[in-house]
Amino acid sequence: MSGTMHINIIHRCTVGNLLKPADRDDFNALQLMQTMSHQAGLKTTVLVGAPSMHCPEVVAWLKNEAAEHGDELGLSLHLLEYGDYEKRYGTKEGMFYLLPFETRKRVFVDYMELFRTMFGNYPVSVAAYLMDARTLNWIHEEYPMVTATITSCFEEGVKMFHGNLNQWYLFTDGGPWGAYYPSRANSLVPAGDEKEFCGIVGLPHLNRDMLMAITSRDDLFSSHPSNLVRAKAYQEDRCSYMYHFVDEWEKQLALNGWGYYNTFVSPTWLTDNSMLDETGAFNTKFYRETIEYLGRKCREGVGLASTMGQFATWFKENVPVGAPEVNHWHDLICGTKRQMYWYADPYFRVTVDGNTSGALYDIRPWAGRVERNLGIDTPNLCNMNYPFLLSCEHRGGVHDGSIHTLRVRVGAETKEISCRRSSIEATTVGGHPAAVIKPVTLKVGGVDLVIESRYLFKGGGVIEIERRLVRSSDPSAVVTFIEYHCGCHGNTTYPEDMRGIVLGVEGKNGARQQLTYAYQSRELSVQEPVSVQAAIPQLGCQVVLESQDARVGYAREGWLFKPFFWLTMEKDVCEGEVLATWLKIQKLG
Repeated sequence: MSGTMHINIIHRCTVGNLLKPADRDDFNALQLMQTMSHQAGLKTTVLVGAPSMHCPEVVAWLKNEAAEHGDELGLSLHLLEYGDYEKRYGTKEGMFYLLPFETRKRVFVDYMELFRTMFGNYPVSVAAYLMDARTLNWIHEEYPMVTATITSCFEEGVKMFHGNLNQWYLFTDGGPWGAYYPSRANSLVPAGDEKEFCGIVGLPHLNRDMLMAITSRDDLFSSHPSNLVRAKAYQEDRCSYMYHFVDEWEKQLALNGWGYYNTFVSPTWLTDNSMLDETGAFNTKFYRETIEYLGRKCREGVGLASTMGQFATWFKENVPVGAPEVNHWHDLICGTKRQMYWYADPYFRVTVDGNTSGALYDIRPWAGRVERNLGIDTPNLCNMNYPFLLSCEHRGGVHDGSIHTLRVRVGAETKEISCRRSSIEATTVGGHPAAVIKPVTLKVGGVDLVIESRYLFKGGGVIEIERRLVRSSDPSAVVTFIEYHCGCHGNTTYPEDMRGIVLGVEGKNGARQQLTYAYQSRELSVQEPVSVQAAIPQLGCQVVLESQDARVGYAREGWLFKPFFWLTMEKDVCEGEVLATWLKIQKLG
């Protein structure tokens, strides 16, 4: 194992009136959380909300925590509705990230000044559930001392909305899962260089189970101990999943050379006033065990406890802007052998699913830099999701929907390798991250075929894909490899308007054809292709599939009941031969 897992223990302090029993319970729980953290040898960041800054007893205690233990005090932009909030700002909207931008700025200035009045300085860390790009850019210009922020709740979109009675307006699918440099164009998109970096290090609201993030509600499976209780991910008074979860994040150190882990908890979860069936004492037990386990990681030299601001300083000094990050996750909750491999750089975020023989399962084409600022003064309103280029989970499933995989033809029969399960080896080739898929066996046209796949992430928006025919039970059989990309765009399970997409093909002889998407199930084809592509103005990007030795290439348009497009390369292969293609995602214009 190489590298260090940087650990942030983050507590939210929003207690206001200690004469109220619920607030007093919260304050007592917060004091206990702080004590448990210090006993485990961990520093904390306490994010302080407006109600607490109006409570002298709480302010005095927070000052003492910072002075005695070296804890960091930051600004929480949660529970804004305190005092004369509605009268002062003319709104009942209490979610900072949904306020009109001009109101948002006024709120931020007032609360920053209140923080300085109470604590003698401006905070270096701030947090809301979401921070859009224009807010981060403005904060950096006006308050350059702010170095770290909670940028988003990873993969919270329609699944969380439906799972929370259709009333959880927190749409943030499609962003990074770890610490990163938010771009000035879109806060969910990593910056490509220093000039594009907004100036404030972005952190996730919580670490998430990277398989459940795709297949389930990842708000239930996270680094928040009480979320695991909410998910009923325990047996009697034990939660072995929590230990496996921390260990799985530790394993990522070998892939990236560093890691980031946080637990971000409000004290209400450790009281009897929470939404949970379980008692406050029950939740406190799991919180204590989590904190003690993280403290043990630090004592073993694997973890390093720091505050949000301290980590942001380390990050900027040690991780280059534009560096990729990968994650190789195993199924922890259900005990299956399913794996997910994630890759992210400034051009795209890609998810590879071992359960479908390494199909590209989800792609977010960050190269397009789609604008996603929030509020009633924007067309996006509450939707900060970064749209997908393909999503097997949201659109159509493995066999008849949005996916990138290999189809194999022998005679009149075809079969996709995605109908087989496999496993993934996370490795590097030539210094580039790679996902190597364990060979799978298919019987097609009466012939047994063994096929190996590899994805090499070369940077610059390029994935090199190799499909190798390792073995054929009939060397005389004509085996055709059909590499295909079935794409669309959107951020929910509902289809979007595909009109305006331009499909094209180009051959080695210079032949070119194109069509504009109109749901008419048309097809373009070219012999000895150089590339097949789709320009997608809705995503601000172009997706290109290239090959140097394919026999034929196709670009196909869908129809209303199949609202996708298909990019395809075909090649006849013999045992030991390879179909090599390059999937490229580029900014339009």
